[in-house]
Amino acid sequence: MAVADIGAGTGLFTRLFLSAVEPGGTVYAIDISSTFIENILRSCREQGLSNVKGIVNSQTDIGLPANSINL
Repeated sequence: MAVADIGAGTGLFTRLFLSAVEPGGTVYAIDISSTFIENILRSCREQGLSNVKGIVNSQTDIGLPANSINL
């Protein structure tokens, strides 16, 4: 399962989604702020969570291909 946390901010919901998609799933943390994405990825690495991917999006492009997520 692939889940997108659009407007991930501090990553609160990103981490909640991670527990729902394990094992084998992926959570995409998507935010317009590269600082937020960097912090989410660092925090997840420190917690041993490897199934999260960070995407810095723009105002007009979410950064994901069509039909690439389930939720």
